[in-house]
Amino acid sequence: LWVWRSAAPLTRQDRVVVADFENRTGDPAFTHTLKQALTLELERSRLAHVVTEREVARTLTLMQRQGQVLTPDVAADVCRRTGSKALLTGSVDRLGREYVLAVHATECRTGHVLAREQGRSASKEGILDALAGATTRLRRTLGESLSDIPPRDERVHAVLSTASLDAFEAYTTGEQMVLQGRSPLPLFKQAIERDPDFAYAHAALG
Repeated sequence: LWVWRSAAPLTRQDRVVVADFENRTGDPAFTHTLKQALTLELERSRLAHVVTEREVARTLTLMQRQGQVLTPDVAADVCRRTGSKALLTGSVDRLGREYVLAVHATECRTGHVLAREQGRSASKEGILDALAGATTRLRRTLGESLSDIPPRDERVHAVLSTASLDAFEAYTTGEQMVLQGRSPLPLFKQAIERDPDFAYAHAALG
């Protein structure tokens, strides 16, 4: 674990943009899942507000980059255009049998590093819990007090605690389909097939 302390933390009025994770594992299950999981954790924060996927999509359309992957460079442009304060980027690697993820927060206007966090997991399924822990530490570094970071609520727990990362991948890909105006039903059904107890997938299908 390593942390970079910043003298310029976020405030309750600030907004943040979450970029797509850089997936260096070669496993497509991480393509959308980690960004979605990070966004869900940040949406619980009383410190800042996450720019919605729909607003990001509208901004990309204005930039004539509709449908592009939200790489750090593209996301930084979106961050500035939406008047947001910080950009969150992340990556995931596989080192032997261990998974290592990193999350960075930078100031959109200056590129100044506000915080960095790292998490590790011995298994593929455990990476979501590692990300949740790293995000909690990140929020504290950015200025959120410990008392403002409540225990995981049931909504986040229900989504992130599915035993199947493949089910979570199908679910998050289905959500991407919704944003694109396409039917997500086959993917939500696939999520349920991979984990029949995945409550959020059942709710989405309903």
